[in-house]
Amino acid sequence: MVRSQVGVIWFRLKVRGFPVHVFEAGSGANAIMAAYHLIHSLQKLEADVERARQDGPPFQGGRRIRINFNPGIIKGGDWASSVPAWCDVDCRIAMLPGWSIADCQNEILACVSAAARDHRFLSNNPPQVEWSGFLSEGYELTDSAEPEAAFGKAFGAVYGGTVPDRAFTALTDTRFYGLNYNIPSLCFGAQRRGDARLQRICRSGLAAEIDQGDRAVHRGMVRGGEDLVDRDQSDAVVRPRMLAVAPKSSEVIDLNQRCAGSR
Repeated sequence: MVRSQVGVIWFRLKVRGFPVHVFEAGSGANAIMAAYHLIHSLQKLEADVERARQDGPPFQGGRRIRINFNPGIIKGGDWASSVPAWCDVDCRIAMLPGWSIADCQNEILACVSAAARDHRFLSNNPPQVEWSGFLSEGYELTDSAEPEAAFGKAFGAVYGGTVPDRAFTALTDTRFYGLNYNIPSLCFGAQRRGDARLQRICRSGLAAEIDQGDRAVHRGMVRGGEDLVDRDQSDAVVRPRMLAVAPKSSEVIDLNQRCAGSR
């Protein structure tokens, strides 16, 4: 069960160098190496933020979650025997619930600007920063004892045991419901490490990407954990697994109609 999650900012570093043939590399400016200078500075920013958080409030049930800066895509240069004229680096960094997107953007810009001033070439040829995708706030469900109890009861009836809490450093769609539509939401899944296909279980009853077992949990949560199939039957028919493909539209419509009828 995931009740809170980080926000995410995607941005692109655009560095332009001075190309020359490699035989006179000293007279040029290598855009790829200059980009690495910026990456190292952003890694230091990540470490500084982590140190500053040590005295702050914990996240996800008392656990501390890293914000995880990641330079994920790098492109640059045109020929192995030329000092590269350009380099673009697509990056991702997280932000915790309650943090301001604008404040985080300003920190990134300040870090890149300071790093450029400290670089012989970039100080006169500053890089650009583009916001290239996600600008998503973090989300945390609070005051959720009632829906969590219903969810835990339904989970126990279908799968047995207690629902494990998961510390999550990525995004789920619950943020849309919670932040944009004022629908308190939590997330059920994912079951495999590194698997981004998440089953979503929302207090409102919204449903998507759920297998047979998770549909049973979903129905149980809507009913407050009552009237589930018995444990023996669910063991024979319903097994925990991740859904490889999206469910049929009719299945999602049917589930949402059931939820709507329960509100």
